[in-house]
Amino acid sequence: MNIYDFIKSKAVAEHCVKIGHEFSPMDKMSLIAHGGNAQTSTFERRIALYRELAAECAGVYAKPYRGADEGAVDFPQFIEAVITNTVNAVEAAKIGGADCVFTLTESWNGNLFGVYKTFEDALAFFPSKYDYERYCISRYNLDRHKSENAVSVNRAGGITGMLDFIGQPEHPSELLYEDIYIPVPVPFVRGDIITDGDAIGIFDHLDGEDEISDDKYAMFFSVSAYCHTIGNQGLTYDLLDPLTNLEYYTDELPDELKPLKILSEYLRNQL
Repeated sequence: MNIYDFIKSKAVAEHCVKIGHEFSPMDKMSLIAHGGNAQTSTFERRIALYRELAAECAGVYAKPYRGADEGAVDFPQFIEAVITNTVNAVEAAKIGGADCVFTLTESWNGNLFGVYKTFEDALAFFPSKYDYERYCISRYNLDRHKSENAVSVNRAGGITGMLDFIGQPEHPSELLYEDIYIPVPVPFVRGDIITDGDAIGIFDHLDGEDEISDDKYAMFFSVSAYCHTIGNQGLTYDLLDPLTNLEYYTDELPDELKPLKILSEYLRNQL
């Protein structure tokens, strides 16, 4: 597989190829799970890619989690353990009963769309008037008054995996939360005009770059770009993220954003 295809930003992916950046087995697994268009990929497709990675890593020993205390393990075996436990967790999250209901919410903001008796009822419904790319179905335990494992589902009604990163080294299920924080080199320098597909801004610096390295590394789905933008309040200082979605803005700037060109040239001269 071409792991660079899992970086949504063409500019970032091409930069990684150009400098010959290589990702560790754990980083590759994270990119499959969370990179590119993972939100719209099917759960079955992800499992197939995990197995393809396992085949490529035959005989490879690596740490199973970032910062893990234990030493390197047979990585293909680790991948198979993740697959088995994740599949089991998804199936368990679908089991209904008198003690539970299923809630359908937007993944990031938690907007509630409905409460259903069965997982299948929740899966069959998506409020098309809402423009959300991903939502989740949570098994809500009525006796405990709490939500249990949430299954992430895309707009097409396809399961993409577990929303919660609940794995442990002895019982891996998907990836631990910190394992989506992987080093990705980025090409942007101060003064570059960039866009996330919606907002347009002038790249200034990375959020938290002092905690990462001096090599302009970003942490995937972690670090944002501090950018100068123009909004209703005039010139503002915003965060654009995730960083690996950002592209150079190459079109003609709208009239109301023309001042960004002046700021861009000024910041470049400060290098």
